[in-house]
Amino acid sequence: GSAVALNGEGSGGKGSPFPNYGATGLMNLGNSCYINSALQCMVYLPMLRSYILSGQYLSNLNSENPLGTGGKILLEFAELTKQMWAGKYANKAPQRFRGALSKARNKYATTEQQDAQEFLADMLDALHEDSNKVKKKPMVPPLDDDWVEKTALHRVGLEAWRRYLRRDRSVIASTIMGQTLNRVTCPVCHHTSTSFDPFSMLSVPVPAFEKMMVRCKILRRATSLNCPRALCIQSLVRPKQDLDTFSKSDLESDIDMDLDADPDAAPPSAILEQYIVEVSRLSEIGVLKASLAEMCGISAGALLLCEAETTPTPSEGAAFIRQNPFVTYIPVNEARPCAELSQLGNEGAEGSQGDDPDGMVIELMAFELTLKEWPSVQVFAQDLINGSFSTKSLNGMDLEDARFLLEKQLYGHRKECRRFDLRPERIINMMSKCLWPRTTADFRRGLRIEYLGDRNQKLPGTVIDVLVNEDNPDKTKVLVHFDHLASKWAEKFTLDDFLQKKIAPLYTKVTPRAIPIEGTLYHRHSGHYFGNTSFLHFHNEWSMARAGAHIMAQAARFLHEDQSTSGGHWIATCQRALGKAIDIILDIDKAYVDRVLRDCDDKFVYKKPNDQIKKSTYDASSLNDLLEKKMTEIFTFLPFVIKMRRAAPNIRRNGVAVEKENEEEPFPFTIFRCVGSLVMGRMHFVLEWRTPDGGKSNEGLLYSMPTAWIHKPSWKLYKDKIDSQSKGESLLHPLVPTSNDKSVDIGNCLTEYCKEQTLDWRCPKCKDFRDAKQSMSMWRLPDLLNFHIKRFNCTARWREKISTRVDFPLTGLDMSNWCSAESPAHQRGESTIYDLIGVVNHIGGMTGGHYIARCKATSCGPTGSEEIAHTFAGTGASGFPHGTPGEPGELEGESAPTGWRLSRGKEKDPPSVLTEERAKAIGRSAEPLWLQFDDDVVEPIPPRHVVSEMAYVLFYRRRNLTPSNVASYCTLE
Repeated sequence: GSAVALNGEGSGGKGSPFPNYGATGLMNLGNSCYINSALQCMVYLPMLRSYILSGQYLSNLNSENPLGTGGKILLEFAELTKQMWAGKYANKAPQRFRGALSKARNKYATTEQQDAQEFLADMLDALHEDSNKVKKKPMVPPLDDDWVEKTALHRVGLEAWRRYLRRDRSVIASTIMGQTLNRVTCPVCHHTSTSFDPFSMLSVPVPAFEKMMVRCKILRRATSLNCPRALCIQSLVRPKQDLDTFSKSDLESDIDMDLDADPDAAPPSAILEQYIVEVSRLSEIGVLKASLAEMCGISAGALLLCEAETTPTPSEGAAFIRQNPFVTYIPVNEARPCAELSQLGNEGAEGSQGDDPDGMVIELMAFELTLKEWPSVQVFAQDLINGSFSTKSLNGMDLEDARFLLEKQLYGHRKECRRFDLRPERIINMMSKCLWPRTTADFRRGLRIEYLGDRNQKLPGTVIDVLVNEDNPDKTKVLVHFDHLASKWAEKFTLDDFLQKKIAPLYTKVTPRAIPIEGTLYHRHSGHYFGNTSFLHFHNEWSMARAGAHIMAQAARFLHEDQSTSGGHWIATCQRALGKAIDIILDIDKAYVDRVLRDCDDKFVYKKPNDQIKKSTYDASSLNDLLEKKMTEIFTFLPFVIKMRRAAPNIRRNGVAVEKENEEEPFPFTIFRCVGSLVMGRMHFVLEWRTPDGGKSNEGLLYSMPTAWIHKPSWKLYKDKIDSQSKGESLLHPLVPTSNDKSVDIGNCLTEYCKEQTLDWRCPKCKDFRDAKQSMSMWRLPDLLNFHIKRFNCTARWREKISTRVDFPLTGLDMSNWCSAESPAHQRGESTIYDLIGVVNHIGGMTGGHYIARCKATSCGPTGSEEIAHTFAGTGASGFPHGTPGEPGELEGESAPTGWRLSRGKEKDPPSVLTEERAKAIGRSAEPLWLQFDDDVVEPIPPRHVVSEMAYVLFYRRRNLTPSNVASYCTLE
């Protein structure tokens, strides 16, 4: 709130604009708007207002109560109330009250912003204790459980209230305190514990926002199971079994090891899956991902959760581009609360609204890690850790040697790139040792090394060129490019550097990269980017050729599968060519590895030092040339060409990128460079799609986003909630808000407050902790009923303000639906109809805000005389005579205005005449007068503006007040 510095008790204005209606503003004394708004609503509470203005409080002043403030808060509140209802001031500076409050409650002594609801609770408690008629509180024992079980419930409730009044009897207890009936039932012995709890304010939650629904689509990695035409395993050759005693090396069993037998699980053929996940708003996004992982069967570590950003497509663009807009994905911060997902701009994501016409869920996209280790390797590695294998069972073979031989058998297998992806660190380490040079003639391109610098530097790198010195071959050098560094940092090394061990075989001291390298895949045609981007993952030691095979395999997810459509021959040709290209790469890559390692005649070599391993002199230049030739030939049959970019494209509105020079190059299919050698950061790849005729038209493009498989159990849960809302069942308990009406009813909040819950409870009969059922209902309703809407949602780590509009009636709130069937409201016919008299609004968020009050102005004399028989049925206040046109006292020619249309304006008449006419106008008005109090500014507002998303605390009065309270606290005219 705003701050006004005042040095003493002050007042302003020429008088209240609405005499006998209060209408006195309160000046802000430094972030005191929370106090001002609460006080304004309190001074409009009937009976309490009359109790103060008539001076009755003086006879009940309890200055000896240790739980109170010595009567100081009551006295200062009474003095301030009298000034506000004197009609002499347009605004007041409540410094005396603020001073007394600061002394009585230290937390209000500073100028920091506080919570208005907490202040109201403290204020009501202080007024109650300062006016408590019980000077010395007796010890009151709790109700005996056995007596409660044997006695009728209405008698138990009456006795509980009687015992409460033995310690607490005040105007607050009589008019504002109510009772709730709380029952807890043991699920084992069915014992029920019953209690009646007093309340001065009901803190009701906003049910639609305690949980949220998130629709998550998962893009699976491509395999031979979900892309069978392009990735079919044409030749499944069982490798030679070198480890006959190692039963877990049976590779054929790998096919069935990852199939899920759950009938609700997605079939192996699914590429795109859709789930509905319900989570708490303030739970971390990581919790959402864990729930999603449990539903889909993918480990949470293998999922990348993202939000979508769509580039708008011009309406005049090609139909294909409009149907496949360019969508990029940004990973979400899993440590942030799920509530932040509601602010994501994902409405343009693929299919975001197609099967959700109401837009009632938030949509995210999850990408499965495109790498999957061979199950037999995973089992072997885990057994190595656990020590499950003995040296005897492996025929005396070293465990590391055994694992190396297993991985050597799997390298280049037909299921590589189609089902599984081997980590080649051990293979590359062994090749580095085998190709280690002893003379300059042994220098080979593609050799993986690590540089051991003088400052304890350990940098992995690749020999990218051999600089032959024809005049003096001994001075031949190699050019080494270091991983993840720009080419300008490449260095030259001589044979001496190798012999002096300044250069060592890869992974001598360097630790292999544990996290895969990530890349982004884009789709483009004729300069226009389109479709959904996706993420790819690569092992650091893969050759660029092997990485290219991985890109093509994962691109099969977007390749049109239906060969029955027009262009079916082109589709079949492309699918066969894609599989053939992958086979060519795997075969040549494996041939290179096998040829180098074949020179090592001792198969138990992995643990041997470098100088004890037989060296290979094989030059793979001809093999690399063969790869380039075959790939060039087969590219003519592929539906796309792969390009590699140095940075993400800068996409304009029309899907065309702002390209820079030398930012893109053809993908290098080579066995001499590895992924880690070419990558400096995130990798970016573009599939340049083409048609059969190579034209610029989009006709014939084989790009197709796969159809989503829908998880039926979660989708049924979502549909059930939608159906219950459409049938009107959500009037009492909405589960999700609709897009047409972003609000909930106060009845929804009450139902959520009273709904049955499960809690961990120690049963007094079983003497054990049980998951008991707790139910709550209203028992005794007070004359003045206050609601606190729980807009501030907090956990141990996160907090948020719920800005959803809560609709509440200005008149006629019927509380009977939430009262127990045995409560006095139903048994004795007590009134359950309430009318609104005040609202405290909070504007802003969690870190700052401002409070204002809106009150229904009813007349009250300076001595507390108020019209308590007001029906609140739409008629105006009756504290002044109701004038009719032509009666004496009415200005000639003036029409009867409505109450809320009155405003301060410019004073053309003397104040006495103006205020008299305003009083007459209010009396004649068919509409009640509502006033808005923004600190010292007071102005009338239309009743339709009372209900808003800012409502924080609501004040209701019973339409037919309790006669005993009226007789005790009201001054009758």
